[in-house]
Amino acid sequence: LKQGVERMEIHLARAEQLCRENNTVSAKACLDSMFQIAGELGLVTEFFINVLAYNYYSDKSENILFAILNKSIELFPTSSAALEVLASAYYDFGKKDLAREYYRKVLELDPDTIQAQKRLKELTEKK
Repeated sequence: LKQGVERMEIHLARAEQLCRENNTVSAKACLDSMFQIAGELGLVTEFFINVLAYNYYSDKSENILFAILNKSIELFPTSSAALEVLASAYYDFGKKDLAREYYRKVLELDPDTIQAQKRLKELTEKK
């Protein structure tokens, strides 16, 4: 497990560097490798991805944050919770059109999600 986590850390550090350089294609490849290792170790859950993403919730880490949250959607495409986390991040970073799009997707999967209803209403009224 320790060796696997160390390999994950190497890929994640490289992805961070590539994101800072705006090399999103290569950064995504590094994240894919990290998630492949994590999957082999049985670590990939929505919770794991959310905790990982939370560590990048700052203006300086926007590229890697969205890369990680989009990976969450790729791995858990029917999860309204994963979509809502991504929608909320878009909202918090001022990406209102993307927030609106993803809140709609949340409500398609789970129409009773109150926070998504409130945010979508707010975003629609401000449009």
